[in-house]
Amino acid sequence: MTEEQNKDPMDALILDLADNLDILESMMAIMKRLKEAGIIDLLNHLSKDYMPTDIEFLGKFFTSREFSVSLLKTLNVLTAVMFAVSDEKNSDMLKTLMFNSPGISDTLKDYTSPDSKLSILSMYEKMKNPDVVAGMNAMLGILGFLGHIIRTQQ
Repeated sequence: MTEEQNKDPMDALILDLADNLDILESMMAIMKRLKEAGIIDLLNHLSKDYMPTDIEFLGKFFTSREFSVSLLKTLNVLTAVMFAVSDEKNSDMLKTLMFNSPGISDTLKDYTSPDSKLSILSMYEKMKNPDVVAGMNAMLGILGFLGHIIRTQQ
């Protein structure tokens, strides 16, 4: 046997690790931050409780066409969401809606309950409220814009 064949593969690995010590230190720092944030523990629990132990299944799943297509579609949607939220007006509007979501939910429940009746007179009375008028104008504007988008996509 030659000297190269007698070399232990671990020796080469250890030398390679020593040459790339900065990369290892960076990866360890990232892993420590993930552990401190609880993400490592979460992933550990998920892998124990929900992930199948069948390696063949996992290999087929992650290399399947369906997984690839759904991953690409998800990334496409996330890109659109990130673009929408990156605009200052959109992010401010989204924050406003999210911070007021309990009030929105309560209003939806109140106005869709079986006890809630709507008559022409009550609609006319509500139309005197400037907030109702502003909301209706906003909804009509959104509907018009959606109609425009849909027609131009066909």
